[in-house]
Amino acid sequence: FVFTLVIIVGIATIFDFSPLSISQAPGPTGAIAVSPTASPTELPIKTPTPALTETPTPLPTATFTPTVTPTPTLHPEVERILVEEDLADHIGQLLMIGVSGQGMTTQTCSLIHQIRPGGIILTRSNARNPLQLQTFTTALRECAQQAGVEGGIFIAMDHEGQFVYRFESGATFFPMPMALGATGDTQMAYDVALSSGEELKFSGVNTVLGPVADVITDPRNIVISIRSFGSDPSTVSDYVAAMSRAYLDQGLLPVIKHFPGLGSVALDPHFELPVDESSREKIQQVHLQPFIRGVEEGVPIVMVSHAKYPALDPSGIPSSMSPEIIEDLLRTEIGFEGIVLTDAIEMGAVVTGAGMMVDEATINAITAGVDMVMVISPSNASFAYRNLKEAIESGELSTARLRDSLRRILSVKFEYGLDLQPAVPEIDWQTNVAFAGEVGRASVTLEKDVDGLIPLPSEWDRLLVVCPYWYSSISTAIQSSGRAVDYFGYSVPLDGPVPEGPTLRSLSKSAGAYDGAVVCTYDAYLTQFRFEDTSQLELVQGLLDADLPTIVIALKSPYDLLGFPSVGTYLMTFGTTPDQVSMAAELLLGEAKATGVTPVDLGE
Repeated sequence: FVFTLVIIVGIATIFDFSPLSISQAPGPTGAIAVSPTASPTELPIKTPTPALTETPTPLPTATFTPTVTPTPTLHPEVERILVEEDLADHIGQLLMIGVSGQGMTTQTCSLIHQIRPGGIILTRSNARNPLQLQTFTTALRECAQQAGVEGGIFIAMDHEGQFVYRFESGATFFPMPMALGATGDTQMAYDVALSSGEELKFSGVNTVLGPVADVITDPRNIVISIRSFGSDPSTVSDYVAAMSRAYLDQGLLPVIKHFPGLGSVALDPHFELPVDESSREKIQQVHLQPFIRGVEEGVPIVMVSHAKYPALDPSGIPSSMSPEIIEDLLRTEIGFEGIVLTDAIEMGAVVTGAGMMVDEATINAITAGVDMVMVISPSNASFAYRNLKEAIESGELSTARLRDSLRRILSVKFEYGLDLQPAVPEIDWQTNVAFAGEVGRASVTLEKDVDGLIPLPSEWDRLLVVCPYWYSSISTAIQSSGRAVDYFGYSVPLDGPVPEGPTLRSLSKSAGAYDGAVVCTYDAYLTQFRFEDTSQLELVQGLLDADLPTIVIALKSPYDLLGFPSVGTYLMTFGTTPDQVSMAAELLLGEAKATGVTPVDLGE
């Protein structure tokens, strides 16, 4: 057990529990420019300490109306399996497992033969580029077929956008969901899902872990942040519906996540057990609305989070193991008859927060009504399978419970034809890359410009420009306009405080030497909670206190504004794809106009 615990705790740093920041290169086999840190991750290590009041989100006037979905008629093959076959032979269908490497090996195929899993979850360690992944997924399907996995196999991947992107190269680098929310265009979001879904289909992926249905209401939220479309439940619902519909139209199975919503938590369940103290009314009127909309669109799979919701289940157990949340709320009140999938069972919220081993957590989740448990580590998958089999054989887990999950899993598989050989689409890679650039440009938003500093005033001859090293192109663009620029770079706070923090704090002492300043911030507001680092906030406030006209460009989270609310000019890009960064520079120089809309409540 000690050995297993060591393996479990190590998963959080080995696998895809945090985003990868890389730059786009066109085409399925082209090279990609990786940011100048090997495999940068964003791992929060600090618990928020200040007693902050979360940004209020107005509640919709409409009352909570549960959806009623009739039990579907069984596919003949599903009925045959449930009636004629030994259900214990299909226990592996209740697991979605991770595999090692970027190609089929004897060990991987043996694992599939041993477990006969219902699905495979692909991580960034599995995906080099779409062509490589196409070969790998073909081999995975063939092995599963040889192993006798009924109905085909789910091949799933996270593919949300820039910071949740699993390929090393090749697939189109679309902006994050909040950037889509900032475009104000759900048709554009539909087209993004259609294009990115087409590339996933080309790669052999049939199940996309998205769209994210979380409504962000806590500005301290580390785990969701710009993965959310925004803070208005109605708007988020529209985007969830649009992207879900596009994935379905593309022949992919969307998985809306993270039920019943992670938008009001401050901690990251990859490492700790979050608690959402929201009232039941708020959860119903705000956080559940996008999930209800997704169910109405016909989404076949819902991913349940590992967080505590005292208003929904006062017992204090994680939502992934709560019958009140899964059976009573999701199944009965909302009427969802599809597959309930857990987030990765090895997460810190389960292992350290709830103190459960993989075997206990797996059985608890399925007992509570979950249909499939996601297990990232292949060794943990074997462990979970053995204990699941023992639980069925001993009667700890009933055959009726197994039958219910198999009915849902197999019904979805046969309904969507996962047992059939998928068609490989032809992709216009360059068109997709150009479209991603269009989306990035449309997302850039000018939140306020009370002093008319956009475009840069013609009388500004000497500027202070402070931007992360990776985005120094903004400084270069300003210099190209003939202005004198003193540029100071700093390292983005991915895994610790900004190393150049003391320099940032001291720059305001030289404010008198400049006509104005342009400061690019990167998660400045969140970094004070993650790493107890306020250097970016102190830089901006120091310049304002020195009466230096200052333009702030928030390169990631829009909530940076909460750290210096008196700034008069504030731009938001919601990500750092090349077109988002270049659009910000063009706005400074008067070469473009911002068309984005603010997707979150900034308390102004």
